[in-house]
Amino acid sequence: GPRMNPRVLLREVRSYPATVCFSLSWIILFGLLLTLRYQEDPSLPLARTLLSGVGDAHRLGDLTLLDLARGEYWRLITCNFVHYSLVHIALNLLAFYTLGTLLESWYGSWALVAVYGTTGVGGNLLSALARRAMGANPMIHSGGGSVVVMGLIGLFAAAGWASRSPRDRELTWMMVKALAITGALGLAFPRYIDNWGHAGGALVGLP
Repeated sequence: GPRMNPRVLLREVRSYPATVCFSLSWIILFGLLLTLRYQEDPSLPLARTLLSGVGDAHRLGDLTLLDLARGEYWRLITCNFVHYSLVHIALNLLAFYTLGTLLESWYGSWALVAVYGTTGVGGNLLSALARRAMGANPMIHSGGGSVVVMGLIGLFAAAGWASRSPRDRELTWMMVKALAITGALGLAFPRYIDNWGHAGGALVGLP
């Protein structure tokens, strides 16, 4: 593949400023979370910590039902920026960068900012309401950009379906497959992945 030289990076920043800014904020917060974790316990094995999870992200804005009951509604947006493990952030970054740059190239940067805010807040709110209705543990933490990713998938699936061209219909099937894979991952790793958040994000993304 092409080498990531500074010129290519600069072109990406110029072409997709919103996608790049959101992605960088995820990486910076993950780095900060890791740094804080190592300040508390320098003896942690790095590889295992990166893979199994860096621990408490509550101070950096993740979300529990208890927080919402206390009126900490700002967490509905901040929880979309924090990630718990290397796999978590890597998969979300890959999906978000692909979909974010596509949306930004079609509709512009402000559209992506609006979609990020709407699907992030809306998806997490729907998830919280569903979990509360089911009597879920109010202390369980949730976070990550996947709710926004699911919102983008929902948006593209709907846009592809609304268009009559076979090429765009193909986009819908790609998105449906992505939804199915993410749903399966959520069932396989219920401890780390909030399926209700995914469903909420996808629903909010469907115009």
